[in-house]
Amino acid sequence: NPRGGGIYRWVENNGLSVRALELSGVSGANLVPTVGLQVITSETDRHLIVLGADPISSSARTGTIDPMLVAFSDTENELEFEPLNTNTAGSVRLSSGSLIIGGLKSRQETLIWTDTSLYSMNFIGPPLTFAINLVNEGAGLIGPKAAANAPNGVYFMSKNSFYFYNGSVQKLPCSVQDYVFNDLNLGQAFKCHAVVNAEFAEVWFFYPSVEDGTGEVSRYVIYNYEEGHWSIGSLIRYAWLDAGIEDQPLATAKTSSSNCVFEHEQGYNDNDSAMSGVFIESADLDISSGDAFSFVKR
Repeated sequence: NPRGGGIYRWVENNGLSVRALELSGVSGANLVPTVGLQVITSETDRHLIVLGADPISSSARTGTIDPMLVAFSDTENELEFEPLNTNTAGSVRLSSGSLIIGGLKSRQETLIWTDTSLYSMNFIGPPLTFAINLVNEGAGLIGPKAAANAPNGVYFMSKNSFYFYNGSVQKLPCSVQDYVFNDLNLGQAFKCHAVVNAEFAEVWFFYPSVEDGTGEVSRYVIYNYEEGHWSIGSLIRYAWLDAGIEDQPLATAKTSSSNCVFEHEQGYNDNDSAMSGVFIESADLDISSGDAFSFVKR
């Protein structure tokens, strides 16, 4: 689902030569949203959830996005969106905020962020199908991909802070917060995205920099969630797949000559070139006298 566009389905069994088809035009489709902001498939009950769907009017979809409407299909049937007593399709309109920014599947729930708030969406079965609860007001999402699932919970970026969710929302103390948000290009904030590098217990937030002036993602801030450390740097990455399916994290970027997929955590150089601008900076450390120990590693 390209944001603000139609919803498409590609069927692997049809072969690589058969392109994806718009879902609302597939044979048997009944009141499938024609536009949306994002689609998610729920984990256990297998509903297709459309964030920012176009509403139903006079037995048809309007074709105009309702930025706060969440529509969901019948279970195991992405072609059936008409709410009936005989199925579990339906819709819910959120109230806190003005626009759904994004959503993410997380431990038996689907998280939905608006520009000001966080909601939790849980399957409860007929007749209501889903319960959507307001978790927090005041901690919206800065961009559709600015949240990431880590082993210990969900980390996300708002317009002025970083947050952690694991049943409740907590603001993360951040030693580089002023540096990042004073440098953030808010006009291009939808390009911010969060990724996880689980091998090193890291969450990376990529963002477009005012100082760089390109309007594209060019810098990052890293949070180590085991040690509570923050670090910053410059790197262009547009998408990321953590290790798991592949042996190493994969990330995409555009170089001066081509579009590339980079394999991270492989070797000790910078794409076959010597690394530059890599350093660690610290303030003075008081090692006390006798009762406390200080350790430096790596």
